[in-house]
Amino acid sequence: MLTDIAHDPSIPTKPATHTAPLLTRHEVLACATAWVSAGIFGSLWFADPDLWGHLRFGLDAVRDRVLTPGDPYSFTADVPWINHEWLSEVILGVVYQWGGITGLMLSKAFVTWAAFGLMASHLRYTATPWRWWLAVLAIVACGPMTITWRPQVWSVLALTCLAASTSASIRLRLITWPVLFVLWANLHGGWIVGLGVAAAWSAGRIIESNDWRSALPVGLSVIATLATPYGLDLWLFIWHTVGFDRGDIGEWQSTWAQGGKGLLWLVGVSACALLWRRGVWTWSAALPVLMLAAASLRVGRLTGLFAIVVVMLLGSRLRGPAPAFPRALWVMLGIGAMVPTAFIMDAQTECVSFAGTRPPDAAAAGALIGTTGRLMVPFDWGQYAIWHFSPALRVSFDGRRETVYSAERIAEQHQLTSGDLSMVPFIEEHAPEYVWVPRPEGELLATYLVEIGYREDVRTEHSVILTRSDLPVISAAAPMSACFP
Repeated sequence: MLTDIAHDPSIPTKPATHTAPLLTRHEVLACATAWVSAGIFGSLWFADPDLWGHLRFGLDAVRDRVLTPGDPYSFTADVPWINHEWLSEVILGVVYQWGGITGLMLSKAFVTWAAFGLMASHLRYTATPWRWWLAVLAIVACGPMTITWRPQVWSVLALTCLAASTSASIRLRLITWPVLFVLWANLHGGWIVGLGVAAAWSAGRIIESNDWRSALPVGLSVIATLATPYGLDLWLFIWHTVGFDRGDIGEWQSTWAQGGKGLLWLVGVSACALLWRRGVWTWSAALPVLMLAAASLRVGRLTGLFAIVVVMLLGSRLRGPAPAFPRALWVMLGIGAMVPTAFIMDAQTECVSFAGTRPPDAAAAGALIGTTGRLMVPFDWGQYAIWHFSPALRVSFDGRRETVYSAERIAEQHQLTSGDLSMVPFIEEHAPEYVWVPRPEGELLATYLVEIGYREDVRTEHSVILTRSDLPVISAAAPMSACFP
């Protein structure tokens, strides 16, 4: 049940000293599963369609030592660019210049393992095997966010830091929360979720103890989010773009539309129910958990963040005897976890595989090398094209979506992916030099474009590239690599 207490229930206190019980097989299995899961999900990563763009934007910012003014990458952009993830991209650019693919892989693993390690530390007084099974829940639930090196990985670490800091004194929160939100607001848009969690947790503390000082760190954190290159414009951007009505993005669809995330959501809710029965709930834990439970049901992308809050705000209160793990066992577990991790990392230094249901058609892309002008391209392939062909070719559409395109422009250009003939007036208006359409959806559109002044130059199993008939013929070259970058 919910408790109403005057002291701070979230600050972990070391259990009373007692003779450590012997380890059971269940506890060893739980710990080993947590270690192996952390190793695999920390090291595993795929090339998401947006990765090429994030790296390109970061490298350009590092080269120019200024955020890119305007939009040199797209010829249809009609919204001023609020690059709310600029710091993530700069970090990617610096790391890539320093260490290439290996540097990116190690930096992604470091950020992910830092989050997982902080979770385990926060659960250090939690009864075993609860400590380890809860850690497994958080690690696996965060998997869809951590298996790609995108700015969202920073939100996993930032929310973990926020949840861990709820056990600190208010004086420390007055310092750490504003600093955390200054960084978070420049790294990834997930800071708005973090601000909601902070506000809900603080409201719970006020209900429990009537201590209105708990609201001060939240107020300072709100002010801290203004410390970006965009100031108040960032808030206006978030206000107009963040919401539940983004069903055209797979990650933003409901939990039930995403299969595995629905199962993870049910596991998280089941963990809440079990922890409720054990009487570990407080208002400060209940409000953030209930808020994210509802939000993650609507938006599957939030499932991992929901799991973090469940584990760290509820799991850390489930105190009990913690068996002493022999040092030799820790070494064995570490070695066991590193075996699959080493194989994964070794394979990824050779090739980072494309991710997504429709990866870029590398077989056709080679024909565009050396071309100039404008390229009409499907949403999922836009940033791939930016990486390989910019600035010679400017794209019509890419994964930045509402940061550079209006809702009307997005709706128009999504028709290219489906091969809808309603794209024809748009193409006639802009007359791009090249049009790249996916197969089989784009077959009818490609046929119609041939009738209005385009020529089919390249055809592969997955796409067709059409060239405006007044331009030289391009031909299929050797396929480009099917690995990032």
